[in-house]
Amino acid sequence: MISALWHELFPDVPLPDTSAAVVEALAVEVRALRTLADCVVTTAVEREASMQSHETVQMVHDVLRQLLLDQSLFDVVVDRRSQPEVKRWADALCWVLKHEHNPTFAARFADIRAMLAALGFEIYQYPEMQNREETK
Repeated sequence: MISALWHELFPDVPLPDTSAAVVEALAVEVRALRTLADCVVTTAVEREASMQSHETVQMVHDVLRQLLLDQSLFDVVVDRRSQPEVKRWADALCWVLKHEHNPTFAARFADIRAMLAALGFEIYQYPEMQNREETK
């Protein structure tokens, strides 16, 4: 049983001579997997805490979509000068939610990135702009 387990976990490593060495190697592997699992969970929790939930983003999208589909309501709720901006918000949310039916934001963003690259600019991700909450 131990030999089969060993060869499953470490196919290219010969089985150690003592059972103590096998147990120690397995313990190291278990500790590494626990550390990895802790990191994955911590990262997921931190990301969730620093961003709006998927449900919230979807709800905002749905409200905007309803407004955009009902022009008379849209005219009452959103000032005429702000309407183009609100339409762009909906385009961006469709992109965030990966809606295939609305490629407007993706196309505009691709054009901007291509223009920046053609001008020799690079896009940097500054840590202070990443909306990461400090954990203590």
